[in-house]
Amino acid sequence: MCQIPNCNSQTRITKGYCEKHYKRFLTHGDANFSYFSPEYQAKRFWAKVDIGFSGQCWEWQGRKDKNGYGVMAVRIKGQKITFAHRLSYFFQFGRLPQNLKVCHQCDNPSCVNPNHLFLGTQQDNLADMVQKRRHGFGERNAMAKLKESDVLKIRKLLSQGLTKTSIAKQFNVTDMVVGKISRRELWKHI
Repeated sequence: MCQIPNCNSQTRITKGYCEKHYKRFLTHGDANFSYFSPEYQAKRFWAKVDIGFSGQCWEWQGRKDKNGYGVMAVRIKGQKITFAHRLSYFFQFGRLPQNLKVCHQCDNPSCVNPNHLFLGTQQDNLADMVQKRRHGFGERNAMAKLKESDVLKIRKLLSQGLTKTSIAKQFNVTDMVVGKISRRELWKHI
C-alpha cells in the first residue's frame, strides 16, 4: 500500500508511493502535492501579476474580460473565485464574505494590488463611483439627447424669456425636460 494516508493504491514504485504519488514527488518534490491547494493556486496567480513600484497598481497579465477585469477561475476550500482582484484580496486577507464585493480604490479594473482593494456592498461601490464622477452623467450618458453646449443655450434662452415649449421644439425634447434643466434637476453639474 502507498504510504500516503487515505491512499489505498498498491505500491508499485520505489519510496513506498503508488504511481500517482511518486509522479507528484518527482515533479513537485512533494508526494502530497495538490493542484487544488491554496499554495499552488497562489503561486499560479502571482506568476501572472506585474508588481510595479510601491504604491502603484499591480497589473494583471493574464486573461481579462471585456471590462478589463482579470479573470482566473479557482476553487479554494469550497469557494469559487473568478476575478483576479477578488483572488488577490483572498490571498492577502483570507476568505471573502459572500455578500460583499471587492472594490478598487484606484479605479483600475486590472489592478490586483491588495492595498488598492476594499470590501464593500454594491451600494458602497456605486457611491464611490458617483463620488469620483465615473458614472455616465451628462454627455457621457448613452441616453443623453443633449450636449453641454445645448444645456447652456437652453438656460440662456430661458433667461431671455422664451417659453419652455418653444425651446423644447428647437432642441427636440419635451417642455418637462426644459423645466427640469431650468430648475437644475437635470444637468446640475453644469
